[in-house]
Amino acid sequence: MAVYDFTKVGESIFNSKSLRRVVKGFVKFEDYQLQDYLANYKKFTNKKLITDIQDRINSSTDIDEDYKKLVTQIDKTFPVSVISDAGVKGTTSVVAGAARLWGFLSDHTAWREGRLKDNIEAKALIETNLKPLDLIFEKRTFLLSNYTIPGHWGHVGIWLGTKKDLIKMGVWNKDYFAPF
Repeated sequence: MAVYDFTKVGESIFNSKSLRRVVKGFVKFEDYQLQDYLANYKKFTNKKLITDIQDRINSSTDIDEDYKKLVTQIDKTFPVSVISDAGVKGTTSVVAGAARLWGFLSDHTAWREGRLKDNIEAKALIETNLKPLDLIFEKRTFLLSNYTIPGHWGHVGIWLGTKKDLIKMGVWNKDYFAPF
């Protein structure tokens, strides 16, 4: 039955590249208890194992004919695109690395400093108008990254507030806020 289940599941999951990648992604997380899934999948979809089981069942006189029909429906030839997954993973790693490098370089390439740098009046005005959890949108026309990030606002920050503000809101001692 494991052979039948794995091959039928394999036809639906592993032939769909999107679904296959989702399942392979979930296998990495211990909470889903799927660590042995891929190993068992490979074990129970091995062509030699399937052929041996089919031969034994078909030659047996003690097995019900309906069960024999079920076992003969197991396909030994469905494709699993391991190479394409490795290619996608490799390409993703290369692109992600290049993007991180470009982000670092473009965010550190500036032709002047910001006009509000060290402006005490601007800082005081901003701090008096901000409320905790306000979003701050930023346009830095003096950085290369501003021209390589799509959209008008290249960066967004969140104002968490002062300790006094957060105590007043009742979130300062909450477990979910501790990391901040």
